[in-house]
Amino acid sequence: AQLSTQALDLYLAAQNLDDLPAVLTPTHDHKVLICGFSMLDGAENLLFQKLWRRGAEICLHTDPLLLDKTAQVHPACAMHRIWQESWQAHTCLALPELKDKPHEKPQYKFFQAYDSHSQLLGLQQDLQKNTQEHETMVIVLPDSTLLMPVLHHLPDKHVNVTMGYPLKRTLLGQLVNILLGLQERAKDGLAYWRDLLHLLRHPYLKNLPWEKVKQEKTIPRAPLEVLEEQILSGKRYQDLGKLITALFAEDPLALKLLTQIDELLLKAFGNCQTLDDLGDVLTKISEFFIEHWSQNWVTKTTLCIS
Repeated sequence: AQLSTQALDLYLAAQNLDDLPAVLTPTHDHKVLICGFSMLDGAENLLFQKLWRRGAEICLHTDPLLLDKTAQVHPACAMHRIWQESWQAHTCLALPELKDKPHEKPQYKFFQAYDSHSQLLGLQQDLQKNTQEHETMVIVLPDSTLLMPVLHHLPDKHVNVTMGYPLKRTLLGQLVNILLGLQERAKDGLAYWRDLLHLLRHPYLKNLPWEKVKQEKTIPRAPLEVLEEQILSGKRYQDLGKLITALFAEDPLALKLLTQIDELLLKAFGNCQTLDDLGDVLTKISEFFIEHWSQNWVTKTTLCIS
């Protein structure tokens, strides 16, 4: 079928929806929860809808306004509204007791240490000092290998431990990985052509408001397509800024947006000298995409589709 292993698994699952194992069949004593998804591909949509109609529950971190079918939800949760309407599903609050609870700003603690063992010891000592706060405490682990060591060091096992969401699976994480690759393979201030293509094809760039960019008749196609074609026919190492200036000199709107991309994602990111610099640039990158394209940026409220 010329499919990757993961794609083949999804294909086979979608083709055999009536032969799902008993463990995925919800019963009175056996709940099936589907969590960790915000957007579905074709196979996931078929599989999850089948499970949902059998009685499985979909748990989402989304905008509570999803409860009101007439309300406009946060742009980051627009896909959840489309998902809800396509399945004709209703929503309910997973934790209704938190609906009217005043928002409290979370407190973050960093344990300075040489290795994971020292950090775990610092976590353990902090928990022993603040046992009364355990009811409102959450430990978020970015790496699944930390789960067992953390559980071993907990003085009180009644603490909410969550694995969070892997950064590498997010679009933002993929973008950062592309930018790091660009800097790693850069040569004499020029970017490797394949890395530039990966950047231009990233969904964040693809979904910028290009429809608002009125191009001149000399450039009738989308700006990213024009850039890709030039990169494919160019040298191995190229200067994106010079390409943009040469191609869009008579197209001020496209020139402005593309120059912002070059200045922020290549030049500013490449000039980072400290972690503080990197944090500032990542903040500016996030603000740039939120300003131009707010879809797929998450909020914090948990709902349950039922």
